Amino acid sequence: MHIHSYFYEQAQKNPDCVALSEQHNSWTYKELAQNVSNRVSVLMQEGAAPGHIFIIKLDNCMEWIQDALAVSEIGGIILPVHPDVTEMEWKTIVSRTEPNWIITSKGTVCQTMEHNTISFPFRHVNSKEELYFFGYTSGSTGTPKGFVKSHRSWTSSFNGWSKAFSLTESDRIVVPLHLSYSAQLYPALHALATGAEIILLSNFTPEAFFKAKGSCVSITPALIEPLTRYAKQKQSVQEMIPRCMISVGTKLSPIQRKKFEECFSKSFLYEYYGSSEMGYASLLTPEDARTAPETVGVPFPDVEIAFFNEKKERIVTDKENFGKLFVRSGQAFEGYIENEEQTKATFIEDWVTSHDIGFQRKDGKIVLIGRDRDVIKAAGSFVYAGEIEEVLMGLTGVIEAIVFAEKDENRGEVIHAIIVKEPSQTLLAIQRECRQKLISYKQPRNWTILSQLPKKPNGKVDKIKLKAELLNNKPCNM
Repeated sequence: MHIHSYFYEQAQKNPDCVALSEQHNSWTYKELAQNVSNRVSVLMQEGAAPGHIFIIKLDNCMEWIQDALAVSEIGGIILPVHPDVTEMEWKTIVSRTEPNWIITSKGTVCQTMEHNTISFPFRHVNSKEELYFFGYTSGSTGTPKGFVKSHRSWTSSFNGWSKAFSLTESDRIVVPLHLSYSAQLYPALHALATGAEIILLSNFTPEAFFKAKGSCVSITPALIEPLTRYAKQKQSVQEMIPRCMISVGTKLSPIQRKKFEECFSKSFLYEYYGSSEMGYASLLTPEDARTAPETVGVPFPDVEIAFFNEKKERIVTDKENFGKLFVRSGQAFEGYIENEEQTKATFIEDWVTSHDIGFQRKDGKIVLIGRDRDVIKAAGSFVYAGEIEEVLMGLTGVIEAIVFAEKDENRGEVIHAIIVKEPSQTLLAIQRECRQKLISYKQPRNWTILSQLPKKPNGKVDKIKLKAELLNNKPCNM
C-alpha cells in the first residue's frame, strides 16, 4: 500500500480532525485530502505520470506535504531539496537527477524533461511506480551517493515507530527542521498515516518550538543547547517540552543528555541508530542510555540484527570479536543510483548494511566501534575510530569528540583527536584521564580543541570540512 493510501484511510475515519498546522493556518484531514486530490488533477493535466521524478524545493509549508502526498498518488518519486542550497549544489543536483518536474513555489510546477535516462535499481519492488524517495547520502565522509527507496521501505516501519515511541492518533508531531531531511519528513508522513497532527515550524527558534505545544519531536543534538538555555531563562516553558524527544544524527554525549534531563525532567529523550540504506536499526531508550550509554540500544521493533565477517559468514560477536552489522527488515533501500557494485557490496541476500563495525552484548544491546573504512593503523595495530571516540565522549568535561588518522613521518599514522569541551575542564586533565582508559597505541597523539564541530544539515559531523579546517590549525601535541 502506498503512503497516500494510509493518509486517505485516516481522512475517512477522522475527517474533521486537524491534520496539518503552521503559524496562522491549519487544514483538517478532509481539507488536506481535497487539496491533495485537486493537486493530483492539476499535475496530471500538466502531464505528470507514474515514475516521474519531482524535485520539491519549498520552505516548510502545508503545500509541501500536500505535494508529497500528490506525487505518491500519481506514482511519482520525490526528491526533497533544501531551499538554501547554493547555486553550484543546485546545478549538480539537477544534472545528476534529471527530474521531470521541479516545484519551487506554492501551487506551481515546472516540467524540465518528458523522459529521464536514469537507471533505477530494483531489489524488493519491480517498477518505478513502487519507488517513492530519491535522496543522497549525507556525504560526511565522502562524495554523496544517490539512492532510492520504495513506499514499502517507509510504510513497513510505521507500526514499529508507533510502538517504539508509544505514539497514537492523539499525538501532535512537531517538525522543527526542514522537510528535506528524511528524519523530519518520515515522522510527518507517519503522523498522517496514523491520524495524528503535524505542526510545521517555518524556522526553528526555541520560542516557536515551545509555542507549538507538541507531544513528540525529532531533533538533532545541536538543538539541545539552545532549548536548555532558553528554558533556563524562561522556566515556565520547561513544562511545555514534548513528552517524547527523539535525537537523530550523531550519538548524544553523556554531558548533552545530562543537561537535557536536568532541565526537562518530564520528557523522555530517545535515540535511534539507522541509515538511508538500512532504515531504523536500533533504539536507545532513556533507561538504556543511563545504564548502558556506550551502546546504541537494542534492535528496533520488527528489525533483525546480525553480524558478518569478511567472508560474508554470520558470526557471534563480543567485545573481543567484532563483525559488520547487518539488518533484515522491510525498510531496506532498493540501492544506489547507477552504482551496482556498491549496491551489491551493501547486501548479503536480504541482509543490508551501512558498513558499521561492532558487536552485540549478551543482554542484546549493540555497541558500534566505527565504519569498516574508518580504521587507523596506529603503532602497527588497526584501531577503529569509533572505539576511540566512544571513550573520549565519556571523559570528564568532553562534550563532543571526533578522531581521524594523520600522517606521521616516523609512525606512518597517528590518532588526531578533535574535541569540544567544557570551559572549566583543562586539556591536561582530559589527557590524563584518557591515558587511564586507553592503551598507549590507542591514545591520540595530537589534539585540537574547537568551540563546536562543523555539522551537516542532518546533524552529522562534517568530517571532510573538519579536516580541511584543521589545515589552518596547529594541534596541541601530547
